[in-house]
Amino acid sequence: MKKKLPHLFFAFLTGVIFLLVYFLILSGDYGTVFIKKEILLYTLYVLSFLIGVFSYYYYQKNSVTKRFIRIFPICMLVFSLVKHSSVVYSYYKYLISYIEMPKELRGYDLLDDKEVRQAGKIIMPIPQNDIYAYTDLFFDPNDNLLVYYKYDEKEANAPVDCILKYDKEGNLSDTLYLENHQEEKRNIALKEGYLIDFVEKSYSSFMIDGKKDFLPMKELKGEAQLSEKDIKAYLFEDPTDLITIIHIYGEENQIVIIKKENELYYSYTKGFFSSKDIDFSFPAHFYLFTTFKNPTPEIGEAPKERHIEPVYYLKKQTYNSGLQLLGERESFEEEKYRGDVYFKLLLNEQQLHLKTFYYQNLFPFGHTDDIRYYQNQNETLEIYNDIRLYTNRHLSYALLGTGYKYYLIKNKS
Repeated sequence: MKKKLPHLFFAFLTGVIFLLVYFLILSGDYGTVFIKKEILLYTLYVLSFLIGVFSYYYYQKNSVTKRFIRIFPICMLVFSLVKHSSVVYSYYKYLISYIEMPKELRGYDLLDDKEVRQAGKIIMPIPQNDIYAYTDLFFDPNDNLLVYYKYDEKEANAPVDCILKYDKEGNLSDTLYLENHQEEKRNIALKEGYLIDFVEKSYSSFMIDGKKDFLPMKELKGEAQLSEKDIKAYLFEDPTDLITIIHIYGEENQIVIIKKENELYYSYTKGFFSSKDIDFSFPAHFYLFTTFKNPTPEIGEAPKERHIEPVYYLKKQTYNSGLQLLGERESFEEEKYRGDVYFKLLLNEQQLHLKTFYYQNLFPFGHTDDIRYYQNQNETLEIYNDIRLYTNRHLSYALLGTGYKYYLIKNKS
């Protein structure tokens, strides 16, 4: 009996360690930084369980293998279910939601990185590259859509920045590649419609007249150099010809860039001036386009027959009752994970059935009454939360924004 007592004590001790580690794992909230700590806890958990089981069955003088094979998987299964019960329940609710979803919704096309063709329309994603890029949209004086892709300079595999030009029919007509931040040989920024390279002191008017060439800026020297009085006049009296004022990193100088007779000139100054760069100016008949890109909190009047008709909202890994009609607040009070928003678009009496990704930080679904509609003689803009639809009678296509990406919707040729 005395020989067996150490084994019984060892089994009891490992059992206590097993329970302590178990509760540590349950109470832990480990991120990627602490993944090694979590693995260590799980290893200790399994080892303590194995040692305890073998010590106990040595004391009992029973078949270790037979009972271990029965008990160990059951204990691990129970532990896993308790540890991940919320995730298991979430998948269960999502499965129930998907089963209860009306069958016609399963044919809705997902808006992602691929082109969608439906009801005589082509829906093209902007951008179409897997690598994330800061994307901005502009219109030039000839109503051409300009899409500016600016990639993260720290991303090793990112392609060079580029600008795509689409004509009024939505067809790609031209492309300008900008070798920006390539070994610090170029630093190109968009200022007042001009693409200005602050390293080479050159500029391109591609965004204005489609000319790709980068022309050298002329430096104002000697008597032609801008004085502080001249700069203040450009700033406060007649800012029309002032392009921008840029501080040179690591130096006390600033570069002042102005326009004379449609050419750009620059001048150095040691004085400190601050100028607010004016946004890229759009033609007058694109008045609502700035609101399409950056919606304001103003509330517009929604028409009785909307162009955007939300249908359902399907939450993946949800804790609520699952599938519910879009518009009921309890569907949008979750703080985690993502789902799909199902909606219809009515364009030229054709109905498109689409769904898009939902991300908590992009869609303000706590305010489901955010429905706005704007219209003037040239444009219409409709907003339902973060889904935005823009049309212009000068264009034969429509623009759709989902908060996740822009899309160009045009007729099949």
